[in-house]
Amino acid sequence: MTEAFENMLYLLGAGARGYEIDATGMDMTKIREVAILQGVWPIVYKAAESTVNVNPWRSEFIFTMANSISRKEFTLSTIRKLEENGVRYCIMKGAAIAGLYALPECRISGDADIYINPDDEDKAIRILKENGYRVEERTKNNHHVRAVHPVGGLLEVHVRMYSKTAEEMVFDNKVKYTDSYVKTTIDGHEYNVMNPDDEILYLTAHYIKHLVNGGCGIRQILDLLLYIDKNKDKFDTEKYYKLMEELRYGKLLDIIKSVGGKYFGFDYPVTDEELVESFLTDTENGGTFGAFADDRKNFHSLYCKRRGVGSRMKNSVKLALKREKNIFYKLFPPRHELLKGGYGYAKFILLVPFAWVHRFFNIAFHRTRNRAEDRLSSEKALKRLELMKNLGMID
Repeated sequence: MTEAFENMLYLLGAGARGYEIDATGMDMTKIREVAILQGVWPIVYKAAESTVNVNPWRSEFIFTMANSISRKEFTLSTIRKLEENGVRYCIMKGAAIAGLYALPECRISGDADIYINPDDEDKAIRILKENGYRVEERTKNNHHVRAVHPVGGLLEVHVRMYSKTAEEMVFDNKVKYTDSYVKTTIDGHEYNVMNPDDEILYLTAHYIKHLVNGGCGIRQILDLLLYIDKNKDKFDTEKYYKLMEELRYGKLLDIIKSVGGKYFGFDYPVTDEELVESFLTDTENGGTFGAFADDRKNFHSLYCKRRGVGSRMKNSVKLALKREKNIFYKLFPPRHELLKGGYGYAKFILLVPFAWVHRFFNIAFHRTRNRAEDRLSSEKALKRLELMKNLGMID
């Protein structure tokens, strides 16, 4: 990992846990760059402001905070409307986790996630549309509905926790949740959140899911460490750690705790310096949810195949991956996929058919180039598999 990323980690720990650190001599310009890519700049900014000059970014910080507060207030008001209309829900991570931080308002995420009873999906969609959300169609195999609002931003409404592939291949069908929620107060209102046993399981599984998909950032690691530290007397630790060992994620948790002990001031020993370095380098290279890495394109498929070899899941690998392949979806992807693919004009619904045709010809005429890129991506992904092997997650 780079020096800027390492210094950012020290500042992040101080800002998240509320202790002071001297940032004198640190290159704040470079630290800011890596902190933005990890989605933790507001926390780092507050940790640094007492010892170094952060005035060049003060206006940016104020704007970010104001925008976040506005988005959060709108989203929470929407959740209250869902509840008022009989939609049973619970908030997942995000606003429910921010209270673990010394400055909760600085723990900013790019979206909000809630889980609802699948039977309430149609009702929830109707309410969201009535309140100005643009709701993207959920495909058969997708586990959540994406709803976007100009003020509230992205709200992901889950009807399942994960995709079938993740349930079977990443979690061996062993990660189970209850429907027992607890209340927490956020900004003067009570909301449903997961009970501690479910919450620690979800935070861990959510992190692992993204790690083996495209990567996961340092904020999710810190969320997990803070939750374990502040709620270790509220969830069944023996059951939790036993399950993680069964799923082959016990060593991963040890390395995460080592990160917490070395950089964030937690009372954990550092078990393997070299592996911690490799793990953090992978975290830095991926950015938030692996969004900034160029070596993750084929990784999830490779990981699932490697994890399934020689186990009872061997035959289910092909079945699970096959289930995720919806031919119609691949030929005619929804607008949000077209927009992400560079077909910006697809934001106009009447132009979506032209975007489908455009996309088809791009695929047809650039097949050779795409195959070369896939090979390069696969080669890089194979190197990343070595990290997962060293973490004990695959053979």
